Amino acid sequence: MVGILILAGGQGRRMNGLDKGWVECQNKPLIQWLLDSLHRQLAALANGNFKLFVSANRNLQSYATLCERVIKDEYVGYQGPLAGIASVMRSEEAKSIQRWVVIPVDAFHLPDDFVNKMLSIQGDEVGYACQAVQEHYAFLSIPQTRIHNLNLYLSRGGRSIKGWLREEPFLHPVRFAEVDFFGNFNSLQELKSTRKGGFWEF
Repeated sequence: MVGILILAGGQGRRMNGLDKGWVECQNKPLIQWLLDSLHRQLAALANGNFKLFVSANRNLQSYATLCERVIKDEYVGYQGPLAGIASVMRSEEAKSIQRWVVIPVDAFHLPDDFVNKMLSIQGDEVGYACQAVQEHYAFLSIPQTRIHNLNLYLSRGGRSIKGWLREEPFLHPVRFAEVDFFGNFNSLQELKSTRKGGFWEF
């Protein structure tokens, strides 16, 4: 069983405190753009054993209208996306999951083969998306077997995805073409600029 994990638990400090998942473009929130892309990709895969999860700390009921498995962080305060990933991986709902594909909620325009490529990672390997000149550490493929190492890293006070990946012995880059768009937004101005640049025309 594969778990598709959408990271939506941030404070949105650079988005004027807004919950990124519910920031709208063309009258549709970013979480819906992402889910639409994921549903298309999952429908095209031969193996249909998938469960969708959302890691969130606000608007839990709203997220639950789109995805029934909404998991709040176990950690007090906003401890970052890695804490959210661990909280979901340790949840009761996650017991049947063998591998996780992790995506930030504002990555609304995924490559069409994103899920398929991330599932090419096998065994104990941890995969992360990368392009020729950029690495995208929040786009991950994680086997459930790595939860022990992740717990240890967090127990030492580590919170950085990149920092955790540096300690992983079985790390595998998943390469995508430069034309693939891994857009995510850290400010409303950035969102508006990207819209003006034409990425919304699809």
